[in-house]
Amino acid sequence: MKIILYTKTARDGNLEIRINMKDMNSVEITKRLVKGSQNIDRMKNEVEQVVQMIIGFTIRCDSARHKDEISETFESEQCQWTVNGSVNIFDHSKSTITVECWVRGRFGAKAYSSQRNSYPFHTEAAQCVFEGLPVFVEGMLRVFPELREKIEPFMNAADMFV
Repeated sequence: MKIILYTKTARDGNLEIRINMKDMNSVEITKRLVKGSQNIDRMKNEVEQVVQMIIGFTIRCDSARHKDEISETFESEQCQWTVNGSVNIFDHSKSTITVECWVRGRFGAKAYSSQRNSYPFHTEAAQCVFEGLPVFVEGMLRVFPELREKIEPFMNAADMFV
């Protein structure tokens, strides 16, 4: 039995990594399953945390308040992020911004949505979405420059406990 994992490359989109489970003993397989599960959970959590932070900060940006609608797309070879919604300048709780990530290649479909209950975050896509997260952050910082000021305390605190 073989497990095949795919990751996107610049050349043709598929770098095939083959893991032959016949070459592993059951202890090694078990350890890899546990570690892989932990890593996938961490990637999913970090994607959700970063996206929700950026959405929350965007709602409080002056430039977002002056737009009737937010409709942005940020792309890389691996994925496409879409950001859609509106900001209510009088009541932030009525603001709605939805972030979605569409993964190209093997998945070729929506892999993530910030609307937690509307779309499942599939395990198979977690690594692609996680690796594409900087594209989303960079795009949002470009469209809403004042986000830099809002994320500064978190950037400064990042090196406090290494």
